[in-house]
Amino acid sequence: MFLLIFYLSATGQNLVPNGDFEQYNSCPSNYWQFYNVDIWINPATNIPDTSGTPEYFHVCASYYLNGSPNLQGVPKNTWGYQPAHSGSAYSGIYLNFSFHEDYREYLESPLINPLLPNTFYHFEMYVSLADICKYTTDALGVYFSDTLISGVNNYLPLPVSPQIENPLFITDTAGWTLITGDYLASGGESYLVIGNFKNDSLTDMTTIIQPTGGSVIFIYIDDISLTQSTGIPENVNSNITNIFPNPAQGNFTIRLKNRSEKVKLKIYDVTGKTVLMKDYFDTQVLHIQLEAQAGIYFAEINFSSGLVDRKKICLQ
Repeated sequence: MFLLIFYLSATGQNLVPNGDFEQYNSCPSNYWQFYNVDIWINPATNIPDTSGTPEYFHVCASYYLNGSPNLQGVPKNTWGYQPAHSGSAYSGIYLNFSFHEDYREYLESPLINPLLPNTFYHFEMYVSLADICKYTTDALGVYFSDTLISGVNNYLPLPVSPQIENPLFITDTAGWTLITGDYLASGGESYLVIGNFKNDSLTDMTTIIQPTGGSVIFIYIDDISLTQSTGIPENVNSNITNIFPNPAQGNFTIRLKNRSEKVKLKIYDVTGKTVLMKDYFDTQVLHIQLEAQAGIYFAEINFSSGLVDRKKICLQ
């Protein structure tokens, strides 16, 4: 299990209603019954019923129902064995489904209040890779929308760009992995959508040690939250990284202090828009050329060990 550390303080209520999936209108008794979860939405129209449909799991669904397997139980279900991170329930989606090209499933929820302009928000959720998976991916994102996304009549990737992206491969099948991120709101965003927004050609996959696993990537999701944050999302731990010169006219050097491992670099502007993303392997010095308008940007360095560092940079 890894932990992404962002050194941000959060305040206020969780803006994601029923983020732990505990509230439901009926116990799930079969596949494709995400509609039993209160408040949450499936963007797809479910035509056919099996297309683009998330799953709902609850302890009320015992593994055997009237002598037949009920595959939606907690902790045991057809995708594997996983107790809830908290409470009695969680959801699940496919990030990749090898039998259908570009097959995707998404979770969507209205926010309790629209996001405020020029305000940072801190997002968290816990995920676990299902036991059935032979492969895994890092392709998992969160998209904040002004309007409801609904009536999608296919299972293809949604044509939007997530503002928060998971930087590391999801590999833990025994426990839960914390995924976090921070977002500077434009203002008025009223919905969030979770899933893989990349097509198959852009979805990085890797094999894990699951000899009996299938050629699919399915994750459980629990305890989703979004809270208003105070301060700029910058890690002040200078023992990890240093950036120089800063300010600069486009060419920056990032030095990783006493570290040599795979890292993913992401640079984004004050609106949260990504302007540069690049992977580096086994190096302690990152040379970057930033071609953008002059202003304040944020460099986010995600280490393969799970550490995260953020620095504010100034482009002249």
